[in-house]
Amino acid sequence: INFSDVKVKENADDEEGFNTIQEAREELIRRCNELFEKGIDKPTVNYKIDMINLANTTAYEDFKMLVNVNKGDTVTCYIPHLDIDVKARVIDYERDFLTGEYISLELGNAVDNFFNKQADIQATVNKITNSNGTVKAGEIQGVINAIQTQFKALRDIAQPQEVRAILFEDRVEDSPTFGCMCLGTMGFEIASSFKPGTQEWDFRTFGTGKGFVADYIITGVLNAALIKTGILKSLNGKTWINMEDGTLNLANKITFDGTDFSITLNNGKTVEENATDEAKNSANVKIGFNGIDDNVVISENGLDVNNGHFQLKNGNNVVLIDGTHNIHKIVAEGTTQINFIGEDITVSIEHGLGYKPAFSAYQNGANGIDEYTSLPAITWSDGVAAIIRARADTNKIYFDFKTKSDYTMPNVTIYIKYFIYKEVAF
Repeated sequence: INFSDVKVKENADDEEGFNTIQEAREELIRRCNELFEKGIDKPTVNYKIDMINLANTTAYEDFKMLVNVNKGDTVTCYIPHLDIDVKARVIDYERDFLTGEYISLELGNAVDNFFNKQADIQATVNKITNSNGTVKAGEIQGVINAIQTQFKALRDIAQPQEVRAILFEDRVEDSPTFGCMCLGTMGFEIASSFKPGTQEWDFRTFGTGKGFVADYIITGVLNAALIKTGILKSLNGKTWINMEDGTLNLANKITFDGTDFSITLNNGKTVEENATDEAKNSANVKIGFNGIDDNVVISENGLDVNNGHFQLKNGNNVVLIDGTHNIHKIVAEGTTQINFIGEDITVSIEHGLGYKPAFSAYQNGANGIDEYTSLPAITWSDGVAAIIRARADTNKIYFDFKTKSDYTMPNVTIYIKYFIYKEVAF
């Protein structure tokens, strides 16, 4: 507790304070005694007591319902280790509703905690605000009524004056008190300069029974149910909001000119410009959604899939690339022919890849039908007469036409279609 108003006058002309230190000490003693009489020295104590119903014991079997208390009741408790009796009010209790017996009692003073305080604050806020967070007009009216109550004491002691208006002015421009104020029954008006080229006061601030008008209003907290304005602007002019057309500029970081909305990042570029730069840089294009992160990367080097597999389907949901096997890229294809003249023959095609490639080959007209059949193919359907096999090395692929040693065939031309692949691993 601080008694800052109890002090000794520094000068005899001071209006506040006591003339001597003895008078100040006597005032301090008087105030402290008042506080003690109000119980300031009494500790705030809470007692939590476990209850046992003695009526359930043999010593008190003839007594029933020994304990029956409610919140607010004053009870006396004996504290053995202090050997004292204390009286306190019941602020809470725990009761077994099946047996009707008390389990525990809490006595003393209600103790505030964080959650209770937060609940009280929220309840107060809810009382004075609307659902959209604005202050209720009725609460503003309540503030006005409170101020009127305070000023009623001032009105009661006010003395009627014969004049209806008075003027305070200092017309010397270099004077530290240069200015003018006119105060009367209609309100007041204040000027701090003359009108240009004249000696007539340029009044810019007014107060009437309907409100205030001024070029500048400086305040710490402005509490209002409704603010009507054209433009809200910061002191440095960097942030402003036009309340009439909705345009705004928040420190040149967020702007809206009525048509375009823009957000500028710390690098000086807008979000759109940054997005464009990112899109132009293919190295920064990554897929990261539905559980896929940096394992899928699209860059100038192509498509990289790590710790997963790539799958490609057509419009009918048919899998064209299953993502679990190697994909073949065709590096060469063509058609060759075998001119059979009655004996085994081998035809070769040079590929020059320098390694043994994967390939496939098909015979046209196998089994007597005009379509391609993959090799090795059995020629004609009147028993096993001949077979065509395909093989490859690091330089060529070969097609071998073999017949039974005891089988005679007429001269014939057979067409072979082939594809040579390069494996692309995923």
